[in-house]
Amino acid sequence: AGKSTWIAVNGPAESETAVFFDDLLYTPRHRSQFLQNLEKYEIAVPVEIVAIERDFEAALASNLERVADRQVPIEAMQKFRDSYVRPGYSAAEALRQMQEEASSNLPDRRSEGDPNWLANGAQVELHSLQKAQALNGQRGAIVGFDDKQLRYRVKLHSDATTKVVAKKNLRLLTLEDLQPAPAPPGALQMMQHGGSTGSGAAVSQPSEVVPAGQRITREMVLRAADRVKADAAALQQRIAARRAGGGNEAATADICDVYLRLTASEESFREVKDLYQAQNGRDEDLELLGNAALENVEVVAEQYFEVRSWQEYFQDEVNVTKYSVKKHGILGTLKNEVVEVGNDVKDLGRGAATVVQSGRDQMPHLVRAATDTMGTVVQSGSAAAASTAGTFAARSQEHITTAVHDTVVAPVKRAWHLMATGFILCVLVPLFALRTYAPLNSVVSNLGILWLGICTCCPPRGMNGRAGKAALLLLYPLITVVLPLALHYWATHPELGRDVSDAFRRLPEQFSRLPEQLEKLSGCQEVLNLIRIINFFPKCAQLYWPVNRISTVVDNLALAFEEVRNCVSKASRKVQLQIDADGRKGRFLQANCALKAGEVILSERPLFEGNTLGGRSQKVYSEEFLEKQLSPINYAKDFGMDELPDFEECFHPRSPLIDCVAGVLLCKKRARNEALNQENREAAKIQLNKLCSLCRSPSQEEANHRECAQDLWDALQEDFQGLTSLEELTYILQILSSNRFGYSEQSMELMFAGSMFEHSCLPNCFLGTWQTKDGDAGTRTYRALRDIEAGEALSIDYLNFPAGYCPAAARAKALQGWGFSCTCPRCVSLPEVERCFVCPACGEPQLCPRHPSSSELLCLSCGKAPEEEYAARCMEREAKLAQSASRSGPGSPAADEDVLQAALGEVEGDQEESLLGFHHYVVFQALWQEVEQGLPEPADLPAFQQILKALIESISTVCRRKEHPAMLNFYHMAALSTHEDLEVQKKYLEHEHCI
Repeated sequence: AGKSTWIAVNGPAESETAVFFDDLLYTPRHRSQFLQNLEKYEIAVPVEIVAIERDFEAALASNLERVADRQVPIEAMQKFRDSYVRPGYSAAEALRQMQEEASSNLPDRRSEGDPNWLANGAQVELHSLQKAQALNGQRGAIVGFDDKQLRYRVKLHSDATTKVVAKKNLRLLTLEDLQPAPAPPGALQMMQHGGSTGSGAAVSQPSEVVPAGQRITREMVLRAADRVKADAAALQQRIAARRAGGGNEAATADICDVYLRLTASEESFREVKDLYQAQNGRDEDLELLGNAALENVEVVAEQYFEVRSWQEYFQDEVNVTKYSVKKHGILGTLKNEVVEVGNDVKDLGRGAATVVQSGRDQMPHLVRAATDTMGTVVQSGSAAAASTAGTFAARSQEHITTAVHDTVVAPVKRAWHLMATGFILCVLVPLFALRTYAPLNSVVSNLGILWLGICTCCPPRGMNGRAGKAALLLLYPLITVVLPLALHYWATHPELGRDVSDAFRRLPEQFSRLPEQLEKLSGCQEVLNLIRIINFFPKCAQLYWPVNRISTVVDNLALAFEEVRNCVSKASRKVQLQIDADGRKGRFLQANCALKAGEVILSERPLFEGNTLGGRSQKVYSEEFLEKQLSPINYAKDFGMDELPDFEECFHPRSPLIDCVAGVLLCKKRARNEALNQENREAAKIQLNKLCSLCRSPSQEEANHRECAQDLWDALQEDFQGLTSLEELTYILQILSSNRFGYSEQSMELMFAGSMFEHSCLPNCFLGTWQTKDGDAGTRTYRALRDIEAGEALSIDYLNFPAGYCPAAARAKALQGWGFSCTCPRCVSLPEVERCFVCPACGEPQLCPRHPSSSELLCLSCGKAPEEEYAARCMEREAKLAQSASRSGPGSPAADEDVLQAALGEVEGDQEESLLGFHHYVVFQALWQEVEQGLPEPADLPAFQQILKALIESISTVCRRKEHPAMLNFYHMAALSTHEDLEVQKKYLEHEHCI
């Protein structure tokens, strides 16, 4: 209805209401429109408009007379005080009284609409105003804020008037703008002016101008990094909206402004970080955080370049150039551009050094030969001219000879070789090097002639010397020939980047072989003694190895975070690897785009795998140890067992874990086998690099792994004992235990990208198939369990069903092996339906704890709580059945008979008093084990169908979904068990088809 003031709506006592708006009803038309809005929203109340600007105390007193639930909340008054101060008017006393009576001081909410808001007191400059162009360029201070339209009130310094200006028409002034003396960079001004961290908690108090020479704090750097992350997230949201299409042009209209804001925050972060490191030294944590933030900016920028239009491209160039010129000036901007070009040329030169080595060796000879030839011609011509001029001068006047020598001969002598070199570099080199792109080569050569004339006749200031002119001449072919060709070659030959990175990665390997190479030389004993002084050599991921045990998993360092991210991106463009800033989650996967339920997220083959066949174990372990594999029955009798054990965890060659360790050692052997070709050795090294890049189990588990590693070391063949070490086996076991996937009961697999998924008891992804089958039998596919938004973290359930169907306390204990505790809603806030009892009030099996940490029972159906005596009997029966189930063991084929009979009685209602609901985890586990026995006899099919129905409903209740991959086998068995009733069978088959 208007702008800039509050109004109160008063009605009769029986229907009295109060509404405060941050709007001013300027004219009768505005007031009429406001009344129509009230009628539209069915607020049929006689209205009396009170302008608080004129009589605020009266409106405040009227508000205080109302009942408590009809009063205007204190946050509205707080907002009025912080965001709106009229010149010459103050309601501070009344508001202070209200604030003292309030129970809490609510925070400023201006960051809810804009994560990068400007606080009161920030110094800004107006620009790009269309209707009030006379105000462009004027400066002022922020004195208020409009939460609805994200507009700021700016008090101008020129005439002290207050203007309401949109955020896009404000430029935050830096210290370079405000102070002529040297000062910290503009990012400091932004920090001190209350730049938000994106968390929603903003600082509302006005700031002070940072004095020159103030020290940079770590908090300033963190705030700058958070600002970069917020701007990158905002740009990524608009990119996702642009890709989604469907009429989302309004949501991406300001995408150029967001990109400019990201560019500015990135530059500010670099400046603040460099100043902090210059003052306080290098901080590895900040370096890691900064690199992750900047890498994220590069990824988001590349995504933006893919979706922006040509018009936005030119607009971005104009915006960035204007920003750079305003901040650094024209000369500073040009200087920065030259430095960036130099850095790019330097980086590309390193990468293309191997390719252009031969050409680089021949170029000096070519230039020298051409220079000598041209020099001879010009020198002979100069000598002839000088001789002729001397003869003529001798015959006439001596001063003519001097004048000709000074104006013609001397300049020619000084410039002939510079002109010849420039002609070769600026004309001949582009003409022949770019002949494939004709007629572009002729255009560049003609421009080279113009450049040659400018550089030799009228060079820029500071380039008048011979060295400056030569540098300008050399710059032309570098920019017009070398740089474009190098970029084209780099884009068309991606293997070049891998070759360069592999060369650097092999440096530690070459260094580790240095002692062996020196031993073959004479007179190197002193050098070897010096090397043996070193006590430790670096090992992957914080592990160190003595020199006498120089054997390592990969003989070099693990992959860096950027390399791991690139490997994950190659596996799937739909995900992106991120790192948590506060270090609580570490690495995790994030959706790059919106995903539909059932959509394939990524597919990959296992990095290493092991199974109960023990094929890899036969090649690695000793014959004595392998006798257990050849005679598993004798192995069982030695340990006093009636049947074969579950080889998943036991120390046996048929154990999948032990077999997988053998696979890792065989891979290391291939990486060191010189008889194999280079391609196979490099493939093995990449496997080991990826292995070392995975997270390890917590330190408290290291003792158990070291004990197992000792047994493995004693069981290895002699040649493999020389290949590895006890510490290395411990390291391998830690990685395998922390990242294993159990695709079946007889195998385990180690995934690379799959190990980056975070855990959640309510995941949004799963490993397996849905609606379609894998194209390759060895490929493992991860799919979306539900619709996923872009930017959402991706998670899977590490426990899966039936192990994951248990109380929160049991799940927390199981997750301790991974070294973290789950904080998903199922573990923190949702009702614990895995412990459902029968409600005595309504008879429904919906009586469960309010949340996992609560002991109070509440029925989800009728909302009533039971008496204490009934709740105690429920807990007693739960403990009794849980203890009986634990005696049978989790690996037994079926639960204890008492537990199974009790569970069936709970489902069928045959117990004298049914206490446990069929959702209860004790009942669920017993029924699951019963179903795993397969279809029963025809006479038992009705009871079997009830069991399947109970299991399906239990999983649906826990997962909040009617379709879950764990139900696939249940629907299939339900369809088989109801073959006589075609309608029911059709229903189950349809459910199975949907999954």
